[in-house]
Amino acid sequence: MSNEVSKKMIDYIVPVLLAVITILLTLFTNEVHSLSNSVTDLKVSIGSITTELKNQREDQNKLRADFDEHQRIGVRCFQIMLAQFVYIFRKM
Repeated sequence: MSNEVSKKMIDYIVPVLLAVITILLTLFTNEVHSLSNSVTDLKVSIGSITTELKNQREDQNKLRADFDEHQRIGVRCFQIMLAQFVYIFRKM
């Protein structure tokens, strides 16, 4: 009698355990796919941020070069004005 009860319990428990394991594996697989998609999205975001930072750095370098050029022009204009002032002052 005991063997019959054990056999019937095993006949009912094994399919239920298999079903539970299948459900858990399916959920785990879905989570892994979801995480994989999230990682892909993060890679794309990081790539776009990196590109934006590179563009900003290039723009900053161009602005710095323009500023340096304008500063050289300003210094040269000041030197010319100072030379003219000294010339005029010596003529007096």
